[in-house]
Amino acid sequence: MSQLARVYRVEVISAALVAGASALLGSLVLMGLISPALGDPPAVLMVAIAICAVFFALNLALRALAGKPVAFPFPAAAQRAAAIAATTTFVAVLGYGFFRWSAAPLRARKGGFVDKLGRPCSFEQFLAFKRWETAFVFFALAALLVALTDIPAKGFRVARPDAADDARQA
Repeated sequence: MSQLARVYRVEVISAALVAGASALLGSLVLMGLISPALGDPPAVLMVAIAICAVFFALNLALRALAGKPVAFPFPAAAQRAAAIAATTTFVAVLGYGFFRWSAAPLRARKGGFVDKLGRPCSFEQFLAFKRWETAFVFFALAALLVALTDIPAKGFRVARPDAADDARQA
């Protein structure tokens, strides 16, 4: 196993552990076992962005150093299952929030809580929204990390607009 392959393997394992921890924290927040006050969404969001930036830069560097695709260190079925699970969970949490709080965000105001339309909300509704908001960031991080680990193996698949013309002319 080459040195780059070993680094990639450790990076994928690290990403899987961080993604798993993120999904676990998101689940615990949704279940009310962790207070959303401990996972303030802006702070959680900033940490999630930093984690994604580190993994993104590392994956781009691995791809650039290899000069060619690096073999994914685990069975493709495992990566596909992780991607499906992370994406499905993320979309489900996003959809739930979209339908549950169509007038989000809920904000604290003098004398209570309101949605973006100015309608009053109870503290329980506000707390539920904060739980969802915090969990959403955790699940988004998990889904992004699963997607980022694929860069060294597959690179970016960006279709050029003129690619279809090139194929027709050939």
